[in-house]
Amino acid sequence: MKTGSNEYLVRNTYRSFLLVSVLSMMSTMLGGLIDNIVVGHFLGAKPLAAMGIIMPVMSLYMALGTFCSSGGSILVSHALGRGDMEQVHNIFSAAIIFDFTAGFVICALGEIFARPLVIFLGATGELVELSINYIRGFMPAALALILFPVLMQFVQIDGSRKLPLIATLTMSVTDVVLDLMTALVFHNGMFGMALATTISAYMAIAVLCLHFFRKTSTLRLKRPPKVLKLIGAMAVTSAPVVLTMVSELVRTTILNNMLVTVSLGAVAALNIRTQAQNLVGALSAGGAQALGPVAAMFYGEEDREALGNSLRASMKMGLVINTIAAVIFALFPFVFSLLMGVTDPETKEMTDAAVRCFAIAMPLRFVNMALSQFYQSTRRNGISVFIRVLETLAAPVAAAMLLMPFLGANGVWIAFIVGEAVTLLVTIVLILVKKPNGGPVMDRALLLPDDFGGKAEDKLSISIGNSMDEVMELSRSVYAFGEERGIARATLDKLSLCIEEMAGNIVEHSFKPGEKRWFDLLIYVKPDSILLRMRDNGPPFDPLAALREQAADDPEKNLGLRVINGITDSFEYRSGIGLNMCIMTLKR
Repeated sequence: MKTGSNEYLVRNTYRSFLLVSVLSMMSTMLGGLIDNIVVGHFLGAKPLAAMGIIMPVMSLYMALGTFCSSGGSILVSHALGRGDMEQVHNIFSAAIIFDFTAGFVICALGEIFARPLVIFLGATGELVELSINYIRGFMPAALALILFPVLMQFVQIDGSRKLPLIATLTMSVTDVVLDLMTALVFHNGMFGMALATTISAYMAIAVLCLHFFRKTSTLRLKRPPKVLKLIGAMAVTSAPVVLTMVSELVRTTILNNMLVTVSLGAVAALNIRTQAQNLVGALSAGGAQALGPVAAMFYGEEDREALGNSLRASMKMGLVINTIAAVIFALFPFVFSLLMGVTDPETKEMTDAAVRCFAIAMPLRFVNMALSQFYQSTRRNGISVFIRVLETLAAPVAAAMLLMPFLGANGVWIAFIVGEAVTLLVTIVLILVKKPNGGPVMDRALLLPDDFGGKAEDKLSISIGNSMDEVMELSRSVYAFGEERGIARATLDKLSLCIEEMAGNIVEHSFKPGEKRWFDLLIYVKPDSILLRMRDNGPPFDPLAALREQAADDPEKNLGLRVINGITDSFEYRSGIGLNMCIMTLKR
């Protein structure tokens, strides 16, 4: 038994989101990455440069998908923390409505204005027709690629942990097979490559939709009231991440126009660096995004300790993962030159330098993105937006403009490192200014109000492992805590009964013998009531549903649950982000 909130549940919940979030960040760009590899090997350098011209369109898809996947998942997690399932359904429905609308509009406009679009993005000479051919086949993918990250996040929050992985694998395998058939059998060129990406994206959507045929699915499509207001709330909440995507789009356009004055090889090198960011950089972006729904859920519950644990868990895991990846790709940057089939010595040299500089910046990039994601999830959007725009656009572009006249293309690659370092330094200064007191920098970095979640002396937070002995010890600790605060013995007896019954059921029925799991308990003493919250990561079990479904002629079944339902003033069950939560209230 451990006093205080155990980091185990938070760490494992974050880890369960990490892989899906990384794959979600990769998924929208995955088709483009595979196309780049096949194009580089089978179609040559000029088509590869044309792929670089189209990258901002892929970033736009990702920005629109993230608009709802980031903002919507955070708002849904807030609602889950409050126990407001009606709002969960409203937010989900509004997100789907927006995605369908945006997908159809983008597809139509892209097909109509393909030529002026690619010229605006920097295509000249032979690159114009190559870019148009690709964009003609890629625009129909708008709906699927915008919807994909949204469904990835929502079905994950709703309890499906494997489907997002299966969907991403389906997309990847389908795209590889169709790309190779296009290049080696049908010879459809750039249009065929794009069409392969489009088909694979819709295959992935079909896999994700299987979630809604499961009995455990709780998400419901409905006609939400005030749909524009909900979309506006998602826009405000997702502003930091969406502005990141838009900033990257603007940055790529600016740098493409700068590097085209050097050579087409420099433009291709920037494109390959972007592909490295889409693939390996998803470890940074996905690691940060995984923090979103976890922190948002605990913020909705006003659980300061769990919020601190979620930030610390993400920093520990994220920094380890990104540092390892940084070392590997800084030592072996030529992996991406080989993947893309680059043979020109000058282009290869620039590509290796660009990838090496990107790898060096990865740990810094993760810290910046994780802090921004945390502030986004805890309603500090102003700070989150500031970090994102500084990190993705203002700092690197300013550094590139200063360094490129002296270092050429290398100045652009180094500018990315400078931008990350400057952003982190400015953020630390901002934290210290806003929270001059408050202990370690990590605690001050939460930037929470002093009264957030109530007073610490009014709370008892304990975690127990998979042991009935610890359940009994837990009950004794509750008596000692209550007596110190003058709680009536009769109330403590009820509290102890609730804990022994619920905790005992969880340990006995949800946890397997010898399995390493933890169960968290929080008791919060308020002036007129006592709140009891139990949290575990076992299989989903709704005790209230069990009571409702119980046969009237079986009075002995679920007797303990009946007693608890009778002696508590309120009894709620919530399920979200892979956790079971029972919340009970007793009047003092």
